[in-house]
Amino acid sequence: AVDLKKSEENLRRIVDLIPHMIYVRDENGIVELANVEAARDVGRTVEELIGNSFLDHQPIRSIAEETLADDRRVIEGGRPLINFQDVIEDEDGNKRWFAISKIPFTRREDSRQLVLSIKMEITSEKQAELMVRTSEERLQLALEGADLGMWDWNLVSGRCHYSDRYFTMLGYELGELNPSINLW
Repeated sequence: AVDLKKSEENLRRIVDLIPHMIYVRDENGIVELANVEAARDVGRTVEELIGNSFLDHQPIRSIAEETLADDRRVIEGGRPLINFQDVIEDEDGNKRWFAISKIPFTRREDSRQLVLSIKMEITSEKQAELMVRTSEERLQLALEGADLGMWDWNLVSGRCHYSDRYFTMLGYELGELNPSINLW
């Protein structure tokens, strides 16, 4: 009994060290397990989450209902949803992006169907992706506005990229030349 208690305590510590939100819920949204990060995300303690409905602690009702609908689909279908992305916008218009995995499982002691939900915030990655896309669009507009072509040579791989305008500026049809460093 002492070894089992120590094992449970160690597992609890490990779950709480994971920097992503972890929940185990039943088909009614009752939280069976949550880690510190999940509690922190909704401004509660782990103890406040366990045994209570996910609907009671999720500040945005529509998000809670959508989350529980996904949980039920996973439990009923018996198939995991792995690494799907979701964006949540709060009342102030701030967006947060997440990569979420949901895995169905059956609790051994009572054969109860549950879902393990792991939610990883990817907001900084999505914001960086958006900044790169915006920068690429600006560069494209500048090149088109100035009627310029562009080429790029990756010294490591040896591959070259030439814009369509690069070829047409030199009087060639698209696809007429093989894009290689020898063109330069």
